[in-house]
Amino acid sequence: MESSESQDNSDNEVSITNIKSKFSLHDTVLDPDLSSKVSLSEIPLHSSLIASLNTPSADGVPDTALRDAMFVVDDNDKKKVEQVLKKIDKSYDKMLRFNPSWLWKQIKHYIPKPNELLQSVTLVFEKYVPMLCSRTGNKLFSKVTWNEANNLLDTIRRGHFSDPPGVSFYSEIGQDKLGLSIFHCIRGTNSLEGGIHQKIVRRFGAFNASVELAECLLVDFRNRHNLECWNKKSHWKESLWTHDIWLYDEINTQLQCIKLSTSEKSSIPINWVNGQDYIKSNEQFGISRFSLDFCEKFHFKPFIGELYQDNGVKLYHGKIAEMQGTKFAVLPVYTIAEQSLFKLLMTKYISKDLKTLDFNETDLRVLEKNWVNFAIEWNLKSVNGTSIFYKLPEQLERYHRFWENIRFEEIQSETTQQLTKNYQNYYNLKLQTSTSVMQLALLAQHQD
Repeated sequence: MESSESQDNSDNEVSITNIKSKFSLHDTVLDPDLSSKVSLSEIPLHSSLIASLNTPSADGVPDTALRDAMFVVDDNDKKKVEQVLKKIDKSYDKMLRFNPSWLWKQIKHYIPKPNELLQSVTLVFEKYVPMLCSRTGNKLFSKVTWNEANNLLDTIRRGHFSDPPGVSFYSEIGQDKLGLSIFHCIRGTNSLEGGIHQKIVRRFGAFNASVELAECLLVDFRNRHNLECWNKKSHWKESLWTHDIWLYDEINTQLQCIKLSTSEKSSIPINWVNGQDYIKSNEQFGISRFSLDFCEKFHFKPFIGELYQDNGVKLYHGKIAEMQGTKFAVLPVYTIAEQSLFKLLMTKYISKDLKTLDFNETDLRVLEKNWVNFAIEWNLKSVNGTSIFYKLPEQLERYHRFWENIRFEEIQSETTQQLTKNYQNYYNLKLQTSTSVMQLALLAQHQD
């Protein structure tokens, strides 16, 4: 028992040394002002790190400490809030504890520069590494946790978490009754769930819609959603009487011809941007066309419209193939023929069980290359447009996770059936033995 505990402590010490050596504070980033124009969402990596800890979810974990290290409170906003709370006999700490949602509407947060952020997050890790779970007694940081921690620190070091200089994620949308500014934050993806995804689900009405219907519904939703959001942000007092942007453009054009400007009483929103004044964009929404380089890499042949005409052979998903610009549609694994082909080719390219991998950089590169080769052979030899279609490596990898779960369920079912059979045989044997003993006893009693 003592040897295992000493081993755990030594592992923790090695892990701390590894982090300090790999992400030393004097060599955090090449440029102290380094930042990326593409800002990653902070929530997924933060949540995956917390979820990998060796502790129940209700136990004390470094969730709050890590959050405070990553999201720093704006000092000016905090001072204004403290002054107002003092006048109404309330404290900042109590509001933080009992009503944090109100507090964060009045205070902006920012993510520091990479060198400052890396230092504060590393200190959080060093603080919680020696600690044990109060319920289970296990060390908080497992091997998976350290992989997540290294990924998080490496992402911070590259500048993908820090706020871009000169870019504000907050906008003032009004004031409350206490005179404090109310801010709207565009950081993160939580607003997509209720604000976008649920609205799209309600727009469909029922699932299993065709691709053509889904495309039309999404085009209409994008148009309406963008207009309503623009109308809200532009502070136009009246609600939109139509979502026909082409009608708005035509009205605006006629007003310009007679040299009249839009006003609050006009039939179109104020400061309307007329699309007729600009050249049409080549940007494509919805199902996008693959680039030529991408098609050459994965051996997608170009679309041929004559194939989908009545020529005696029924080819499926021609609309998707036309929009993607490929001879056959690029789809996830879903037909019985594709499932059989996947099982046949899977053992050739993905021979090693994913659960046994250490997921170091070498293993991940080899695994990624195998999925690419898997997709290339699939597209070269097997696609026919009727039961087997083009595939991407990501689609094969995703189906592999589903296939692993199905295989595990089948193994569990076979094991359960075998155990049930063994139990029934044992029960029948015991029953036969008991019957024989009772017959012998009755026979002996009858002879007496």
